Amino acid sequence: MELKKVLKNIINCPEKIKKINLSENYDLTEIPEELKQCSNLESLDVSFCVNLKKIPDFIYELPNITSLKITNCSSLVELPEFRKFKYLKELSFSPKTQKDLINVCELTRLTKLTIDGPVSNLPSSINFLSNLKELHLFATKISNLPESLSDLHSLKKLTISQLLFSKTDIPTELDFNKIFSVLNKQGRLQELNLNYNKTSKIPNSIGSLTSLTKLSFNHNELENFPVNVFDLEGLIELDFGANNIATVPMGIGKLKNLKTLRFNSNWKNKLKTNYLFAEIHKLQKLETIDLSSCQSEMFISDGIKYLHMLKKLDLRNNKISILPDSIFNLQNLKMIDLSYNLLSKDQQNQLLSSYPKSKVYV
Repeated sequence: MELKKVLKNIINCPEKIKKINLSENYDLTEIPEELKQCSNLESLDVSFCVNLKKIPDFIYELPNITSLKITNCSSLVELPEFRKFKYLKELSFSPKTQKDLINVCELTRLTKLTIDGPVSNLPSSINFLSNLKELHLFATKISNLPESLSDLHSLKKLTISQLLFSKTDIPTELDFNKIFSVLNKQGRLQELNLNYNKTSKIPNSIGSLTSLTKLSFNHNELENFPVNVFDLEGLIELDFGANNIATVPMGIGKLKNLKTLRFNSNWKNKLKTNYLFAEIHKLQKLETIDLSSCQSEMFISDGIKYLHMLKKLDLRNNKISILPDSIFNLQNLKMIDLSYNLLSKDQQNQLLSSYPKSKVYV
């Protein structure tokens, strides 16, 4: 939000303001003193204020602050004294030293912690954060997890993403056996996001994380899908989009609780989906399927008729030329995209007439 607008809101009614977002104000060099008046302020976001020099002391005196976001404030001379935020529940920051991470471990009320920056490891005192529910590690050099993290019994969501977008970016090799061992001992994790790491191989030990309901491994460099993922029968969402996977292997029918399935953008090896469609009838809870942009000659089986809960089917940008009759009778379908395929005009028109109230792209 523009600084002028924030200041105007403060002048008009400071006691009603609970959230202030000053993120990406690149000209901001200091937090205006007008914020002192916001006695009920709960959330402050100054992320990407790259010229911000200091977090002023008066921020500590605001009694209701529970959320603070100060990631990528590269000009900060020093980070605030986190221990002075007695009631902080959510923190996003870019540590400058390992000591900064150790200091954060004093914030025992934290439920969500986001670390963004090239630190090399988490301190063993991470287990002091007994209320932590979410831990997100972005653009770090962390390759494994400390054993003490297994003591975080409230932890439900974990993200490890190096945010490697360029081909020239050099990844830190993740020690997945160590990571999965710690998470297996923790035993309560529900959501694991391991995107943008340039990962090319996942060990079989991923099959031990049976508490998972969501697994995301998109934007990596996998060529072989790890079949032990099929041991995670509690999965509700599975995302392996934007890899180099050649085949969805036999066994995916074991994931009977899946609601969302994504293998989009596995175009390099023209993803083969024969086994997937051979077992598709077993995945009757599916609501979303995304197999777009795989450049694949997919044969869609008649088993798709059993997907009574399917709402979104994205198959665009492939080489599909034949459709089963059952694809025209999916009663709960809200969106179907078969654009940029090899369908005949008759098939395109039949799709349009079959779903007059849905979004249809041909």
